[in-house]
Amino acid sequence: MTTGTSSKTESLQKSMRRDRVHYRDAPDYTQPLLVIPDQIREQIGQRLQFLYGDELATTYLPELERILRVHYAHKPEVLIEAEKTFDPTNRFTEWDLILITYGDLLKSQGDRPGYSGPVPQSSFGSEYQYLAYSAVFSLFFGSGFLRN
Repeated sequence: MTTGTSSKTESLQKSMRRDRVHYRDAPDYTQPLLVIPDQIREQIGQRLQFLYGDELATTYLPELERILRVHYAHKPEVLIEAEKTFDPTNRFTEWDLILITYGDLLKSQGDRPGYSGPVPQSSFGSEYQYLAYSAVFSLFFGSGFLRN
């Protein structure tokens, strides 16, 4: 690698750094509960109906709401405040780093393939370990599925 390329890489790496905000280890149920506006609840219900049909959508919408409330109870105050001014059109921008991979490729030494816990930083090149991924999308069928 030439010095010019190294300098560009370092500049890019610095610009992609993000401060990671960690969620609470335990839920805080003393804070106000998440309120899902009726319009948003209706949109979620319509999407579930489109994907899974009326019966399953009706069955699982309350469970999805429960999961969202538990998630919210783990959310730190700094993220709750940041969401108040969040512009959904900026959900993904050129600053986001999204990892799309097969689930069986995400593992650390000693972990089983298809590990579903936090993404181990040792899974990626050391030059990228400091980056905060915006999202990790794990494909259901791993690379082993495609092999004979």
